[in-house]
Amino acid sequence: MGFDDDNANFIFVNNKAYTEDNVLVYNIFVYKIAHKITETQLTEYFEKFGKIIKLSVRRSANSNNQRNRGPKVGFVNFADPKSAASVLRIQHHFVNCKPIGVKACDTWHQPDAQQEVAKAEEDENVEQNLPPALILNLNDDCLEQICKNLKLRDQIQFARTCQRFRNVFEMISKIQYKKLVLEEIQSLTLWELRDFLQIAGSHVDTLTGTISTKKTKRGAEFLGTYCTNVKTVNIDTTRFKPLLLKKFLQRMKYITELELSDVNLTDRCVDVLKKLTNLKILRLPRNYGLTGKNIEQLSGIQELSLYGCDGIETNCLVEICKSLTGLQTLDIKRCDRLDTAAFEGIAKYCRNLETLKMSCYLAEYEYIAKLPKLKNLELFAHEVELRSQIFSELAKHQSHQLESLKLKAMRCINYENTANIAQLKKLKILCCPQNEGLDDDSLKKFAQLTELEEINVKGCNNFTNEGLLHLLKKCPKLKRVNITRCKQLADSFVLGTCKVLRDHQRKEPLLILANRSGISRFILENSDAKKYSDILKITFDVPFFDGYFYDDSEDIYDMSDGSDFGENDDDDDIYYLGDYGDFDSDDDEDFIFHDEDDIVYNVNNFFHVYGHGRFPEYDDGMLQV
Repeated sequence: MGFDDDNANFIFVNNKAYTEDNVLVYNIFVYKIAHKITETQLTEYFEKFGKIIKLSVRRSANSNNQRNRGPKVGFVNFADPKSAASVLRIQHHFVNCKPIGVKACDTWHQPDAQQEVAKAEEDENVEQNLPPALILNLNDDCLEQICKNLKLRDQIQFARTCQRFRNVFEMISKIQYKKLVLEEIQSLTLWELRDFLQIAGSHVDTLTGTISTKKTKRGAEFLGTYCTNVKTVNIDTTRFKPLLLKKFLQRMKYITELELSDVNLTDRCVDVLKKLTNLKILRLPRNYGLTGKNIEQLSGIQELSLYGCDGIETNCLVEICKSLTGLQTLDIKRCDRLDTAAFEGIAKYCRNLETLKMSCYLAEYEYIAKLPKLKNLELFAHEVELRSQIFSELAKHQSHQLESLKLKAMRCINYENTANIAQLKKLKILCCPQNEGLDDDSLKKFAQLTELEEINVKGCNNFTNEGLLHLLKKCPKLKRVNITRCKQLADSFVLGTCKVLRDHQRKEPLLILANRSGISRFILENSDAKKYSDILKITFDVPFFDGYFYDDSEDIYDMSDGSDFGENDDDDDIYYLGDYGDFDSDDDEDFIFHDEDDIVYNVNNFFHVYGHGRFPEYDDGMLQV
């Protein structure tokens, strides 16, 4: 058996089982034990495989739960590792005709690993009476430099050596792992991950990346247990169900920014977020199972992204707008089900909204032009043309307030729309790429926007050098011009730009994005271009999202729906209790969580370091650790 998922945690070598850390397996975990199966019956069954040193059976820690007839869990410590291997070789076990599951206990719960820890502590005590190893003569600054240059797995081994080395690793972790990129820890074993997070977890400020699919449940639980001071979490393409999300976020009380992208969220998952009282920024892009229900309960949210959540319903969005009175930024692009009432609700209730990103379908969405504090507007239309009413309403209500207008829609530039856009006198950013209707006359009208700092005309091929140079002359505050794929522009445009800069005696740099345009790279060798190279920056690199606009041909998020997970996947309904798992439905409380959501000790701490792999005693309440 390999290590393909949370259950596959051992391999066989010469009739013995080993964990992924190559530690010999003596202890096994038994799960899905039917309520009527007794400890005596389990003992009789497992004694067939060899001598048992200890066998323990346990119910849920929720002793007051009326639904206490669910599956039990147990732990078996064999005297001979071959006995444990014999158990693990059998895929299906039955006691009293009832199936039970078995797997190896984690590495740190195996006797050899416990003895290794004990030996390290003993060696440290012995070394106090012996001449120190040469490396110990180094001061902590030198040790920090050594540790910094080790790979992560070697750093963990370094920290395991002695308490002083552990302290050194913790010191560098405060800086080196303040931002934890999850892909960097994917190759770690669970034992290594646990030891790493025990040391560095409390210093992590930002979590970003994908939780390994091989250890999603366990990895999420460890991160939730040890990264208690994290403020920013950005997770993508990780499979979450409500209970696992609860375990992941339960102790992260200081989160202010949370992004869960394409993680299979449902409305019940959103209910978990209510405990994040400091949350201000919530981004949930591409979670197709969301309808918007429960989000209205997150009243402290100031920025909300529902990008690509095509299940969002109008009535739910209106409730969100009513409740989130402090909302300043809203992204509802690719929310296909929204109708006119949704946009009326936004205009009516989002009185503090400054940034709105939205898709435009067949609804009457021009109501949003009446938003009293609107500064940044992004309109996306994939298959339909933008309604002309939106531009006339913007000219009527936003002429002295709107600062950024980004149009991702073909054929949105025509005479009437251009005239209305030209009335937005405070506009600093105008993006209207890939529009055949944008010509020299359009640019002449846009030249009235004297506050303009950025213009994006990528892929627009019906204007000339002269039209764009006229805009540069009339808009002296321009800092960035995107002419990507404007093949009609020639080197003469660069020379003309140099003349404009000279006439304006400009000091602020101007950046021109000229990838795949008609401008030659050799123009950079021109004497005039060189003369103004300190203020004229021309790049032929492929544009990338830089915070201004989506320079790529698609949105920052892929236009495809991505891969959905099968609804009939049985694994969806399996939740691991800390180390392993209960097998109740999603509605049941987890083994380590009470109804009131007070987190109990994680079962990862179930074991002390007991000699010969013995297990601790516990009372009828929570685990004694």
